[in-house]
Amino acid sequence: MKQRVIVFIDGSNFYFGCRQNNVRAPWDLTSLAREIVGPERQLIRTYYYNARNRPGDASPETLQNENKFYDHLRRQDYCTVRLGRLEGKGLNTHQKGVDVLLIQDLLTLTFYEAMDTAVLISNDGDFASVIEEVKARGKQVEVAFPGPPTFHLRDVCDKYLDLLVQFPHLFKKME
Repeated sequence: MKQRVIVFIDGSNFYFGCRQNNVRAPWDLTSLAREIVGPERQLIRTYYYNARNRPGDASPETLQNENKFYDHLRRQDYCTVRLGRLEGKGLNTHQKGVDVLLIQDLLTLTFYEAMDTAVLISNDGDFASVIEEVKARGKQVEVAFPGPPTFHLRDVCDKYLDLLVQFPHLFKKME
């Protein structure tokens, strides 16, 4: 029986991690999830978390591209898009509820025995305590991110994947 894997993508954190490493985030995140899981394990579902830009805070072109991206993800098999909200104005805009949605799903799916392994695509050290809880319930937790991990995540995860090293073909350098 194949190991069941669910991939959780912290969208904004992943996007800015790609930018920091001067690469474009892949458009097809479900393909990225399938590559991370590999043929020897079973991908159950991919969850993508982010917050939608508000009209007036982003250009019409940005909003249109964002809608295309979310629509693309929603059309993928076994992919769920979960959106929080943005609060504040201008440069003081912050995501609200996104991490809570990810933690809620990660814990709920752990308690319902929906997976054997969780793969978290994020470099947010705030997830360290929830990773410890998931592991305490007998699940494995892998962290994947473009570049080196934060100390807090590397210290608690079972396995770390540097996506730029493991899957360089999925990332294109920004010009």
